[in-house]
Amino acid sequence: MGAFISKVREAVLGLPLVTRIARCVLSISPSVIQFIARYVLPINPCFRYEQGKNVSEKTSFFNNYPVSKLKAPYVCSSQLCNMEFFGLPLFQYWMGLLKISPSINRKYWEYAYIAQALYENGMLKQGKRGLGFACGKEPLPALFAGMGCEILATDLDVNDIRSTKWAETDQNTMNAVENLNEQGICSPEQFAERVTFQAMDMNEIPEELCGKFDFNWSTCAAEHIGGMEKSINFLTENIKTLKSGGIAVHTFEFNLSSNDDTCLEPDCFIFRKCDVESAAQALQAAGHEVFPLNFKSGAYFADSFVDTPPYMRHNAHLRLLIRKFVATSFGLIVRKG
Repeated sequence: MGAFISKVREAVLGLPLVTRIARCVLSISPSVIQFIARYVLPINPCFRYEQGKNVSEKTSFFNNYPVSKLKAPYVCSSQLCNMEFFGLPLFQYWMGLLKISPSINRKYWEYAYIAQALYENGMLKQGKRGLGFACGKEPLPALFAGMGCEILATDLDVNDIRSTKWAETDQNTMNAVENLNEQGICSPEQFAERVTFQAMDMNEIPEELCGKFDFNWSTCAAEHIGGMEKSINFLTENIKTLKSGGIAVHTFEFNLSSNDDTCLEPDCFIFRKCDVESAAQALQAAGHEVFPLNFKSGAYFADSFVDTPPYMRHNAHLRLLIRKFVATSFGLIVRKG
């Protein structure tokens, strides 16, 4: 009997302290058990017991998400790049069409985001005309042509001194339209029939292009065209190239560090929240529809990981350090009134 008691004592004492305490008070008081379960036992750090009357405010739907007045169940609003988008099946779908191996890269988010936004709004189909700004060697003109669209791709003239750094980093079209189908995304015959190129400065949109297109887009180009005033001005001026009801989708650098201080260099302006809101107000005042602004930054690890120069040493490249600012991409969608 003594040996049996000894084994029982050893088994009990071998249990975690909190379990032993719980067993001791089991027959004493339910309130004590509740106290232990709530405050003593280990719990998932993601779960917390909230106290106070602000719980309802914190969990209110519209305190967490912007008010949406969209007329269809779109995935894309005007929004920040975040990891959540990469988990949607549509991301891998677009990567497949673009012949890109999926990875957590904000440039790939921009490609998929622009394509999805245009697709949702009925732009990627036979007979639609699209205008691409500062296309460089991106794959979107070929993708859209393969879906039946007629595309005018533009970029800064390779002979312009301002294009030197872009040409040196293989980010200029080099005035050669064939450079826009290097991956063979579109058949050569369809590409030749549907895609043309024109050298153009984004600050000087020719009058002959006004009102001629069903949609337009740019991929992180607006911040590199001469400083804050020109960058913000482009977000409103590009709309004149669209037909009534046309869709504009533009991505650009967004400042996650500050809504006051930002990078103001002529070839690197980082948009702040206040700049985006100001541009949206100007567009709405002109009678255009700005898709709801969503500044949700995300809660995944990649949403808080900041890539530093030299970039791309890791798998995640959603946030990056530019000068002293943490930046990411923001996408703005506008329907011409």
